[in-house]
Amino acid sequence: MMKWKARGVKWEHGYMMIPCEYTTMDEKKVYSIEIKDSSNRRSLNANAYAWVLIGELAKVLRVTREEVYRDAIRQVGTSATLLIDEKKVNDFVKRWGMNGTGWFAEPFNYALGHPGKVVVMVYYGSSTYSSSEMSLLIDHLIFECKEQDIETMNETDLKQMLDAWGN
Repeated sequence: MMKWKARGVKWEHGYMMIPCEYTTMDEKKVYSIEIKDSSNRRSLNANAYAWVLIGELAKVLRVTREEVYRDAIRQVGTSATLLIDEKKVNDFVKRWGMNGTGWFAEPFNYALGHPGKVVVMVYYGSSTYSSSEMSLLIDHLIFECKEQDIETMNETDLKQMLDAWGN
């Protein structure tokens, strides 16, 4: 499998011209190519820092890291409200949760005016978060840490880490 980032992609005579380091490709083979914008998602440093904060909170609160993470996502994360057929709710909740730790669904109650439907809140894991969404999550975790007298990163280092998202 070949994977690389490219600049200077252009169209010429109906062909996409992609500058790349590979010069020996079999012209008889059929290749599957995915093209997407390269965006600056949250940095790995930000993700690692979020998990450090989550771990420290879990120790102090005497709960699991997953409980802290899910609570933070519940408080400030990305979510949606769905109406699901009551017979399919349990299966949907189970399957939604298979996406990862931060992916969970919470059935609430029957939807008024929608017989046989249940209101379900679904939460998306932070692996899908934009830089601004991840920043909000980290800000929330920092607030929670300070409430528990847990030391957090100084403002200067935090700002540098957050600024790195834009580069």
